[in-house]
Amino acid sequence: MTKVKLFSAFWFFLAGSMLSYNFLKLKQLKNFHLNIPENVKILEKKLSEAEALISKEKIKKEELRITSEKPVLPVLEGIIKSFDSEGNIHRIALIDGKLVEEGSYVNGFFVKKITENGVYLSKYNRDWFIKIPEIRFSVVER
Repeated sequence: MTKVKLFSAFWFFLAGSMLSYNFLKLKQLKNFHLNIPENVKILEKKLSEAEALISKEKIKKEELRITSEKPVLPVLEGIIKSFDSEGNIHRIALIDGKLVEEGSYVNGFFVKKITENGVYLSKYNRDWFIKIPEIRFSVVER
């Protein structure tokens, strides 16, 4: 009988120690799983920051490439000047065969201002002035 009690005490001790060992491992595993979302969030945040920096650098390189190249300016063919009933002056430019007003776009250029002498254009944070061509023929007598 004592061997049976000793044997059962041994199994009880062994089962208890394995249970406590498994409990500790389970607790560590649970803590590990609890930390994973936080670590993943930190890594995702760092990854998105790195991707944002890379995309900003690509944009800067592209802007430098674009601004270093001189774009082909559109051809100003003429300017039409008209007056409304209140006497306000309105100008329309004929650029590359298209009628454009101030505030519109032509061939990727923003038309900033139309004057009697030419047209102010803007593209890539740079401004250009296209001078009106010389008149070779006019119906109006001067």
